[in-house]
Amino acid sequence: MFSVTRTPLHTPFCLRDVRLQTLPLGYDNTAEHKNLCLRVVDEPRIQLHLPQYSAISGPLKPPIQGHPFRCTIWYMLTEDSIEIDAPPQLVWDVFSDVQRWPEWTASVTSLTGRDGPALEVGRRFAIKQPGMAKLTWTVTEIAPGTSWTWVQRSPGVRVSARHDVIAQPGGRTLVRQRLDQRGVLGALVGRLMAEKTKRFLELEAQGLKARSEQFSRADGSH
Repeated sequence: MFSVTRTPLHTPFCLRDVRLQTLPLGYDNTAEHKNLCLRVVDEPRIQLHLPQYSAISGPLKPPIQGHPFRCTIWYMLTEDSIEIDAPPQLVWDVFSDVQRWPEWTASVTSLTGRDGPALEVGRRFAIKQPGMAKLTWTVTEIAPGTSWTWVQRSPGVRVSARHDVIAQPGGRTLVRQRLDQRGVLGALVGRLMAEKTKRFLELEAQGLKARSEQFSRADGSH
């Protein structure tokens, strides 16, 4: 019924007319159904090709005759990764000390924990970036030393940002950031701000690398 392929980065798309055999007949366009559809396409960099698939730039097609379920999902993914010559724990300590981000990346003007400075599920962080309004991000997942995700919501927009710290051979570290912009407005805004988003992620990656490697040299880790 469908095939799974790599999603081109930086490409918004819409998934329509998804028939999920596990749903009861007559189940149509409810919040629970939409959540199920989100889980179907939520794997990193995975795109599902189904009948009546249409990209954001293409015409919207009518439902497939006889298919009782409809789900429309718009989203855009942007990723960046960098290898750092510093041990994972040191990189994590720098990266997760989020209130200090303005010290080492030009992509963040200010960052304040509204419920405390440490990353914990449910805690909120107010972030101001150049040329943008201040936004509040809420931590939804954290695996200490390894990864965290925070989410920003506003009408028509849901943006999640995942941060991964991955150990590499030789005491080095790979850091990967993934920004997932969902909702009709989220995908459109993501499209319009594509270059700025890429630039911000690059600034954060380069700043984190410089800061972590500086600390690593200072304490003799490398």
